Amino acid sequence: MPKKKPTLESKTRPVNIEFNIGEFETMTEFIKYVSSPRKIFFTNFFAGTMRGLGFIIGATAFLTLVAYIIGNVLANIPFVGEIFGWVDAWLSENLSTYQ
Repeated sequence: MPKKKPTLESKTRPVNIEFNIGEFETMTEFIKYVSSPRKIFFTNFFAGTMRGLGFIIGATAFLTLVAYIIGNVLANIPFVGEIFGWVDAWLSENLSTYQ
C-alpha cells in the first residue's frame, strides 16, 4: 500500500512571531519612530558618538597602564632596562640635535 504524499495544509502550522520593540509601549509609537528618518539619524549619530568617545577613553586608560608597566616595572629588569636606557639616550641625543 503506497504512502500518501503530505499536502500543503498538513505541512503548515501556525507560528507565533514576537516583536521586541524595546522602549516603545505600542507598535504605533515604534512605527512613528521608524518612519522618521530625522529621529533615526540623530539617535544613531548620538550612539555612534558615545561609542567613539568610550573607545577613546578606554584606549587612553589602557595605553596609560601599559606605559606605566613598561616605564616602572620592566625598566628594573636587567636586560630590558639596558635596552630602555639605550633607547632613552638615543632619543635624547637625536631630539637635541633636531631642534
